[in-house]
Amino acid sequence: MTPADGPLEVAAFLARVVAELAAAPDEVELTRTAAQRATELVGGDGAAVVARRRRGRLETIAATDGVARRDEVLQRELGAGPTLTAVHDPGGLIVDDAAQDRRWPGWGGRSAGAGPRSLVCVQLMPTGLHDRHEPLGALAVHARRPGAFEDQDLEALLLLAVHVSVTWAALRRTVTLAEAAESRHLIGVAQGLLVASGRVPLDGSFPLLQRWARGGNVRVRDLAERIVAAGGVPDDVDLPNRP
Repeated sequence: MTPADGPLEVAAFLARVVAELAAAPDEVELTRTAAQRATELVGGDGAAVVARRRRGRLETIAATDGVARRDEVLQRELGAGPTLTAVHDPGGLIVDDAAQDRRWPGWGGRSAGAGPRSLVCVQLMPTGLHDRHEPLGALAVHARRPGAFEDQDLEALLLLAVHVSVTWAALRRTVTLAEAAESRHLIGVAQGLLVASGRVPLDGSFPLLQRWARGGNVRVRDLAERIVAAGGVPDDVDLPNRP
């Protein structure tokens, strides 16, 4: 995209990106596509996607270049920086010149020395489909020159972020449902093996798996997977309550 592109060109670009995102088989490919297309959309030099994991832990899941990846690592080491702020800022933000920015003491000077000079960062927002009250992460585009981004770039990136967020949340939900279905199947097969042994009644098979899992400090699903793989309870499984 170029500064001369108008709303129709931006809309057509976003439509193509939506199709690409929808075709992504996993979150790695989806976020890689998002970072690449975000760079193109606002004319940056590179981009990164930061994912919010359990308990608020942040992870750089995609980066188009080493500059973007190193800057995200630096921000997490310092515990402060524009991308970390954007995770919790639905309005997004622009860094005009990292060397002059004083919002994140310690970050600006170090970033400008070997990293980006300007950035535009947006939240990947809650969607109601997955972890509905928590943001998915943030998307940050950088440039090696100061003053690279304007308000219209922030607005365009916010539009892209909506599409990325909805598609990513839907993908996560699909994966979660598929994993749940697989877990139910594995547990059912494991119950069948226990019942087939003649030692456990059907109505007692799942409580027994739960008790064994607690005793071995493992998930019921993981225990069931091992039982299925072994065709019965493996000898090396530490099950203190095994009958």
